[in-house]
Amino acid sequence: REYLFICDFFMVTGNSAQDLFNSIMGKSLTMFLKHMDAYVSDCYDSIAIFLCIHIILRFKTIMTKRNIPAMEKYWDTLLEMLWPRFEFILELNIQSIRNTDPQKLG
Repeated sequence: REYLFICDFFMVTGNSAQDLFNSIMGKSLTMFLKHMDAYVSDCYDSIAIFLCIHIILRFKTIMTKRNIPAMEKYWDTLLEMLWPRFEFILELNIQSIRNTDPQKLG
């Protein structure tokens, strides 16, 4: 909504709208990315990370339908942060199952 407001209020389109959006929202988005990176690096909740990935993919679809390119790089950065961590956690879970001795289970 912020992108559309900026386009309407300042009567800009294309690259100038993108540049204006980045100058207004850039610091906030960068700060959020730093916090997400810190959180994801210590997170071992595969379901939470998978849900975040799914929500981001939904938001990307919505933004594409509405023809709003402003957040594309932001969503891609988040996905680049979340997918490797999700894969790492799944590998840990698989390794844990392989190492489990069924005889020791109740």
